[in-house]
Amino acid sequence: KRPQTEVKGLMSLFKFYIRKKIDELREEGVRLRFAGRMQGVPDDIREIMYQAENITKVGERLQLIVCLNYGGRQEILDAIQHIVRESDGTEITEGTFRKYLYLPDVPDPDLIIRTSGEQRLSNFWLWQGAYSELYFTSVLWPDFTEKTLKDAIDSFEKRDRRYGGIQS
Repeated sequence: KRPQTEVKGLMSLFKFYIRKKIDELREEGVRLRFAGRMQGVPDDIREIMYQAENITKVGERLQLIVCLNYGGRQEILDAIQHIVRESDGTEITEGTFRKYLYLPDVPDPDLIIRTSGEQRLSNFWLWQGAYSELYFTSVLWPDFTEKTLKDAIDSFEKRDRRYGGIQS
């Protein structure tokens, strides 16, 4: 829902940084992945994304997931539409549903860090974040440092995590 000129500028920055950082990511053992609807993403951007994923697919140290053209509600609707199209009448479980998410093999995040002072999920990983701990900081993303990350992790480590569910 951003103005077209802003989107073009962001896409140019995206291409620049992917090209600039791809070799460094590979050398550091980082696997780069993308989540979101690829329809509507310009062909040149999709090609760079595909190349970046291919170049870093052997990375085992860390996964870096970039959400582009992504919305949590849309991901859930896309999963439901796929299930309906492929349905054979079998019961739909959480495990079945997960198989239709954009990145079904990625574990749910333990911690979601929200920058910029916003205190909302902003339609981000709604299914996957159901039991995630949330950390809010007023620090803007470009200014996010190792110290800011350490503060978030320190806060996370002090929490008593509870997952809900039916007690037996």
